[in-house]
Amino acid sequence: MFTIIGAMAELERNIIRERVLAGMEHARRHGTRSGKPVGRPIAIFDRAQALQFRSQGLSWRELSRKLRVGASTIRRFCKHAEPGSASAPSEPAKPPEPSNEKKEPNREKGKNDVDDNREP
Repeated sequence: MFTIIGAMAELERNIIRERVLAGMEHARRHGTRSGKPVGRPIAIFDRAQALQFRSQGLSWRELSRKLRVGASTIRRFCKHAEPGSASAPSEPAKPPEPSNEKKEPNREKGKNDVDDNREP
């Protein structure tokens, strides 16, 4: 009796393994790994036309309908595009210069903390 149940479990395990391997192969052929898509898909639209329409005063929603992409995609592109160029993104913002001032930790005083500003 236990032999039959063990054989059925082994068969089921082999079937599951075959299905998993077949699914992983299918995913590999379609450009994904482990069933998850690799990165964000690239939105293809005419960037020069997006800037032109935006300079004409079209709203983000109207612009996205015309170019058939999401409004946030166009907004993100226009935010990073240089005013003089049609499709070149601007330089990234430089990080602020480090200051030589020491910053004290931001914490509340406890009952055992000593106040350094009091007179002896």
